[in-house]
Amino acid sequence: MAALAAGSVVLTALPAVAQEAPAAPSTSDSTTAVAPAAPVEQAAPVEQQAPAAPAADEPDAGTLAIQQKYATFGESGPLSEITTAADGGKFASFAKWGTTVVITWNSTHGAHWFSGAIAAKWSAAGGADVYGYAVADQGQTIGRPGAAAGFDKGFSVYYSDSTGAHTLSGEVRLKYWALGHTAGSFGFPQTDNLVLPPSDNNVAGEFAQFQGQVSIFDPSNGPAVWISGALRQKFWNAGSIAGLGYPVSDQAFHFNRQGYTVELPKGRTIYWTGQTGATLLEDGPVKAKYLSMGGTESNFGFPETDVLDLPSVSGKFAQFQGQVSIFWSEPTGAHWISGALRQRFWNNGSIGHFGLPTSDQHVTGDIWGNGGLYILFGADKAILWNAQVGAFEVAGNFLARLRADGDVKYYGFPNTERIPLPGRSTFQQFAHASIFDTAYGPLTVGWVMREGWWILGGYTGFLGMPKANEYYPYDNFVVQQFEGGYLYCDFRSSNPDDNYCDWEYGTAPWSQSAVNSTAAADKKAPAASVREGHFVIRAGERG
Repeated sequence: MAALAAGSVVLTALPAVAQEAPAAPSTSDSTTAVAPAAPVEQAAPVEQQAPAAPAADEPDAGTLAIQQKYATFGESGPLSEITTAADGGKFASFAKWGTTVVITWNSTHGAHWFSGAIAAKWSAAGGADVYGYAVADQGQTIGRPGAAAGFDKGFSVYYSDSTGAHTLSGEVRLKYWALGHTAGSFGFPQTDNLVLPPSDNNVAGEFAQFQGQVSIFDPSNGPAVWISGALRQKFWNAGSIAGLGYPVSDQAFHFNRQGYTVELPKGRTIYWTGQTGATLLEDGPVKAKYLSMGGTESNFGFPETDVLDLPSVSGKFAQFQGQVSIFWSEPTGAHWISGALRQRFWNNGSIGHFGLPTSDQHVTGDIWGNGGLYILFGADKAILWNAQVGAFEVAGNFLARLRADGDVKYYGFPNTERIPLPGRSTFQQFAHASIFDTAYGPLTVGWVMREGWWILGGYTGFLGMPKANEYYPYDNFVVQQFEGGYLYCDFRSSNPDDNYCDWEYGTAPWSQSAVNSTAAADKKAPAASVREGHFVIRAGERG
């Protein structure tokens, strides 16, 4: 922030402009006269010849210049006594258009006038001692009806009927000029530069408010920046300068999402789109996870909420445009969930049922080329999703059995909830296998065995419920025991037509030396592609 000590000179708003007799201003008593527009660069000073010493009855150069400027106004009130300041500059005033007109002169800029509310602002602030001398005649502003005047100690005063007269200076004024001044979207200032003293949390600084719902901030330890609209309102509502500090960047546009962001101290960011409104992400693990996944450039999109406290456990979460939620707690870390998996989570008990995610959402698939997604909730819950069947929870003994047998890779994706069989069991069905939570433990009937079991009536047929998982007494020979008998499949022939499956009552004649699964890399387990053949009872085997 530029310091504006008395006597210093910074860029000014209005250069000296040769002027015809001034026209009357608008009919409003408080508006000021119409003159050329205010550009943003200071004009070269008027070159002055060293005047010869005047005769005793001749006015000095400054007095003469003020009198000549006064004469251009035509019929006016009488010119006041011309005051000479300690620095040699001069000023005087007179009445015109129902208001006061002031003319100032110094040897650098010559004689220039300003009037009405601008003159009142200059006088109230301390006149030439504080603002200095006008660097050009008062001018009409560009883009919006109003007036402005610049002064050689680094001040510009802007006036409109709706805002009144306000003074800008230093880095705030430079930022305003750089972004289009009255011709830009900022409009007229609604306040002077407002000075904020240093506090426990912030350095000293200045800021000003503008018509276009804009604020320019100028902290003493950094450049001036601007923020507008809903982002500015969020900034005020969330604690403003006292709670958040000065913004550290101009608001930035993100074309891909048609939104804006503004950066704040301590790693905070305000986000806005027309769809999401304005949100604030505090620095922390939720925001860190969001940024690690690509932030606004990713499929997450813009935040739809601030970082919020979790309702039932200690932790944080935030929601995002792309149907994404990020959850964080100290024990679990930060993880994300999206789309149908997130909907499943919210619709089926959310944190109260699942707890918090303990993994991010990941891609998975089976050996048949079907892809999908999964996310974990602790050691005993998961949500799995496939585009063909949707999202389902797999938990407890069902998840343990699934993992023991090689997971989705061999089972395929779940396509039912857990379904109770009254008085018998609970089961859950997958694309290629079914898991039963029985008195014998979690057991799987799958692949060609499941097809044969279904052909024979399933749990309501004579075989009844499974008593064990399938096992392999010989290479490529599969047996599974049920309550009423057993199924077996012989895949030992190199000729697929010679392979077959069959069933018997009672107990299988082959000892169950091990309970192995298709995923268990056991040399006796037939290949899954072979075991997906049809269950065929050989002709003549059953009477």
